[in-house]
Amino acid sequence: MKICIVSNLYLETTLPLAKYLAQNGNSVKVYAIIPIYKPNAYVIDYAGQDIKLGFNDSLTLNKIDPQLSGYMGDVEIIPFFHNGNLGKKYWKDIFVSFAIKNRLLSENYDIIHQIGTNSICLYLQLLMGKKIAIQTLHEVTAHETKTDLRSKIFLKIIGNRNKNGIIVHSQTSLNRLTDYFRNALKIKLLPQIYFVPFGLFETNLLYTTKNVEKDKNLVLFWGRITPYKGVDVLRKAFIEVTKQLPDAKLLIAGEGKTDEI
Repeated sequence: MKICIVSNLYLETTLPLAKYLAQNGNSVKVYAIIPIYKPNAYVIDYAGQDIKLGFNDSLTLNKIDPQLSGYMGDVEIIPFFHNGNLGKKYWKDIFVSFAIKNRLLSENYDIIHQIGTNSICLYLQLLMGKKIAIQTLHEVTAHETKTDLRSKIFLKIIGNRNKNGIIVHSQTSLNRLTDYFRNALKIKLLPQIYFVPFGLFETNLLYTTKNVEKDKNLVLFWGRITPYKGVDVLRKAFIEVTKQLPDAKLLIAGEGKTDEI
């Protein structure tokens, strides 16, 4: 089958998914949606390359990252660089979405799998109808605030397209999405929702090194520093750890504000 994955490559699941689909005899292409002002924002680092707005077919993976290219095998990854702040500059998002839509339709894919919930994902759902066969959701609904209007519209669209499959990565996300469809959006006939857990993040292993000095009794929290992640609970629990292991250390690394935890 001829399969296309549209993703911002932020989720580690994109590349293993593409790899194993290809290993099972499918022709797989990944379109990576990347901000041109931050070309190293995601898994693949395009910084220092000759890039332009739109599709950059010449930036093949073997030129950018031979190590990752060996992992991906025959999968083709084509970056699409945009110049908008997704969700804030809507007219740019719409322009980008039309360009992506035209490219996808011209290549006659058997399956189009979209990963993400940003504004481009919303517009592609509106523009392409049921041609997007599968939608993967990571952050299903807002954790700490009310779900914004764009997300409500997005979930309403995919919730009413019952032929489309929806993938989430935890049982909690599946329960939350099902509840939101039934109660908030009043959708009677729910779409097919699949729970596919995160894998082993094996692409991270490509960049491991044996030369890193190990620090005994060090605990690492790596992720977004925000209250819903429960970092405050971790810090309180770690106080109990230090009572048994006085030399234990806790390292909190990620984006956010430490005064919120």
